[in-house]
Amino acid sequence: MELYFNDNVKFVNRALGGRSTGNYLRQGRLNQVLCEVVPGDYVLIEFGHNDADTSKVDRFVSTANLFSMSFKCLNNFLLLKQ
Repeated sequence: MELYFNDNVKFVNRALGGRSTGNYLRQGRLNQVLCEVVPGDYVLIEFGHNDADTSKVDRFVSTANLFSMSFKCLNNFLLLKQ
């Protein structure tokens, strides 16, 4: 992505290999990212490829649960920021 932006744009990659959406949310990693966001920042998140394996209970996240978990996390964060 750095190729498409000038030097005034800073990229911070908080990904950890082998994590799923569920891990990321349950471990509070999204909250950590959101606590550092300031006005004018953008947060880009890509989830999915580690969520689909139903044999890995700690990673699997259904689409319905993904939406629910993400919404709760963002909602709680926004309530704390008021």
